[in-house]
Formats: sequence, structure tokens, C-alpha cells
Amino acid sequence: MSDGSALESFWYIGANPTVDIVLLRDDPVTRRRQVLLIQRSRDAGAEAGKWALPGGFHSTTAVRGEPWTPGVESAREACLRELHEETGLDVADLEPALREVGVYEGGGRDPRDTATAWSRSTAFALLLPAAAAARHVAGSDDASDAKWFALEALPPLAFDHEQILADGLARLSAA
Repeated sequence: MSDGSALESFWYIGANPTVDIVLLRDDPVTRRRQVLLIQRSRDAGAEAGKWALPGGFHSTTAVRGEPWTPGVESAREACLRELHEETGLDVADLEPALREVGVYEGGGRDPRDTATAWSRSTAFALLLPAAAAARHVAGSDDASDAKWFALEALPPLAFDHEQILADGLARLSAA
């Protein structure tokens, strides 16, 4: 086990798997394309109060201070769970339409990263069908708010979420 310095920001040594989702809709009234963002709580350890894509950590049975181990849930399951926890939006019925965007790691993407513990995010994208576009959202868990934003009127985004959003938009337009 390490001296504990890696545990200042993360629970596990090495990669700490996370997920993010680029969730889009066409506004039911204006028909403008929008993305769902959450506002990180004021007591979040990193990027507190900033707007971000919904997401969070994969569940694991690993012991804190040891390397993370897989097996509790897939990245897709973690993505759907985190979206529901942070926004109240349940899109499990749309899971087959969820598109993997990529894996993001290193390069200063997360200010909590150290040489011994860092985040590794698997990002997904989903365009809600018209029948689901009016589903209610509200910030919960570690999100103080959840709101739809027009793509041309985004607030500054936390972490590397501007890049993930751009990649998600490209992935959905190619699908």
C-alpha cells in the first residue's frame, strides 16, 4: 500500500474508472438541440459549483487504498446509474441506443489526478427520442442542479467535458 497521498482525491491506487454521458435532446418546444448538464455541488472536492456532464465513479468491491477491480457493474450500467442518481432521469429503456464515445485519461483532464491515482473516464452519448425528451430532470446526489442547455449557449464546463461533448456530438452525427 502507498503512503496515502494517492488517497487524497481518489479511493484506489492506479486508475479510478468513471463514466460521463453526453445526453442530448431536441427541446420539445423550441426544437433546439440541447445537452443535459449537472452543477457540481459546492462541497465537491474538484470543480465545485461548475457545470459538468452527468457521470461518476464505477462501483467496485475493491478495498480503499488498493487497485480498483472490475466486476460489480459495466461502464454502461455505471453510466445509466450515475445519470439517474444525479438527474433523476431513468433512461434504462434506451440502453441499446447508448453509444460509446471514448476513454479519457491523463493530460490534466482531472485536477485530482496524481502519479499514483487518476481518473479514467469512459464516455457515452445518447440522443433522446422525441417521446422521452420531456422527461423531468432535477439535481440530486452530488449534483446541486440539472438543466438542459442549448448547444450554442453553454456555461464553462468542468474537467475535460468540452472535449467529451465535442466527441459525443461527432459520435452521434456519425451513427
